[in-house]
Amino acid sequence: MYFTPPLYYLRFLTTATLIAVTGFFFTAFGSTNSRNKILVLHLKPMYDSNRKAASMHVSYEVVFEDSLRSHKLNLHLDLMENLGRKDDQISDLLVQDDNGVVSMSPPEKHPNENAMLFSATRAVTGKVTVEYIIRAASRDRKAGSYIDMQESGGGLTGSFISILLFPPFTNNLFVRLDWDLAAGNTAVSSFGAGNVTSQTTLSYETLQYVQFIVGPLQMYPTPLPDKGFSVAGLGIDPEKIGAALPKYKTVYEYLRKQFGASPDLAFRFFFRSYAEVKFPSGSAVQGNGYGSFLLCIPPSEKLVDNDDMLSLVSHEMLHVFMTGINSEWYSEGIAEYLSTILPYQGKFYSEEFYLKSINEKAAQYYTNSIRMLPDPTDGKLKFSTANSWTLPYTRGFLYFANLDAKLKIFVKEKKVTVLSLALELERLKKNQKITEMTWTELLEKKAGHWAVEDWKAMKAGKLITPYPGVFGKKFVAERIKVGVFDLGFNKSRGITKGQIIADLVEGSNAELAGIRNGDAILEFVDLYNYYGSYDKILTVKIKRNEEILSFSFSPRRGGVEGYKWVLARDK
Repeated sequence: MYFTPPLYYLRFLTTATLIAVTGFFFTAFGSTNSRNKILVLHLKPMYDSNRKAASMHVSYEVVFEDSLRSHKLNLHLDLMENLGRKDDQISDLLVQDDNGVVSMSPPEKHPNENAMLFSATRAVTGKVTVEYIIRAASRDRKAGSYIDMQESGGGLTGSFISILLFPPFTNNLFVRLDWDLAAGNTAVSSFGAGNVTSQTTLSYETLQYVQFIVGPLQMYPTPLPDKGFSVAGLGIDPEKIGAALPKYKTVYEYLRKQFGASPDLAFRFFFRSYAEVKFPSGSAVQGNGYGSFLLCIPPSEKLVDNDDMLSLVSHEMLHVFMTGINSEWYSEGIAEYLSTILPYQGKFYSEEFYLKSINEKAAQYYTNSIRMLPDPTDGKLKFSTANSWTLPYTRGFLYFANLDAKLKIFVKEKKVTVLSLALELERLKKNQKITEMTWTELLEKKAGHWAVEDWKAMKAGKLITPYPGVFGKKFVAERIKVGVFDLGFNKSRGITKGQIIADLVEGSNAELAGIRNGDAILEFVDLYNYYGSYDKILTVKIKRNEEILSFSFSPRRGGVEGYKWVLARDK
């Protein structure tokens, strides 16, 4: 049943002693002294018989704040929505109070939250201590690997949502991490290296998405700085890194100066690699004075001289420098746009890569089956097809590109650019709540009514057609006929190993190629490069009865208006 958490303190203790740590407390409710609201979280990586990092040991103390002698105790384990936990479960759970060991009921799904609920079978009395072990997650995940705790390169990495079992708190609090590490290992979190306390208070939700990495880390620079750019990673051979990390640092400094960001801002770039990672992906988190990005990278990939990876990391850096409006068309669209043009202007990208990057994003937009749906789109529609989730990224990307091109023509004040508007939003955000109305007011003031009308058209889903000069004078947009991305089966959501072909569309390219309902997919296919292309041919390997077959086809249908950029001298 649903319950309201009681008043309590949480204090995380060492696994060895499970005794009170004097001087550091936090309260979930009602504390008036913010300096006392400190959660001390002790973490100890655990290893299996092969010395492979396999789990994390956590322990803490619950101290109730009110005057009642007995309390009901409930602990939450987040199920990580849209992922679902598999084998990353709690074991060796031990709860004790002044009367001894407290038995816990078998966990059950929380009726109102995406969490498992662990309840004490009796009221707890006095000081309560909790300790447990949580195993690393299965590597066989469909999505979201950046928040799982995973083993890589002899260590563990993930987000705190993957390991925390305790009562949610409502007041923000400082968080201290105390690590119990084997020799030769280092631990780094989003807000610092080693045993560190957050510089500002964190909400329960913020804490859940703080990232960590621990083990025999590859680090740059050494020792790791408290501010600025740094890297900590696991599982990639040094020869696949080369001189990439100093280059990323140079890009970080360049972007930081473009945004006028403080050199005291910390950006921690984490990476991990293991065989089951199929394509580079990751997630960034932003805090007050810090940001971090966890990159999951296949063992076959290299960081050295990899412009695609540099583009991905640059995108995440921009999330640290700006927050702007809490809408994906803005937050992701402007990050896509500025992480494309700024490194190019800074001569970090070649002309060839710049053009390739523009056309990949254009293809993702113009071949998107929901490209003309109004924003915001229905959450279910956003993930209805393989490339539908890219819509706010690419629609925003082309919107900002057009806006920049028009600003150069229609605004007499030549210093008005997309970048200057983004910086103005960040300045406004220091003193007021930023909304889409703030953006339209800024457009009206700095550009004119035409800019507001263009924004309304984008929000309404009107097809974005390139304005002359967009992306620079060296490039020209050609109008072309393009096919809408469509696999022709399984509602076009993706291709995973073991998947059974279903809902095959009659007359689709997949059917014409020879694919049939009931065929079993033998190999995972990363579709990203396909819906970033107008003409790339897809090959699917399947098993039909006892026969192994391969079919190649164009994963597209029909013909709609699209655009492709070429060098002006090629016209």
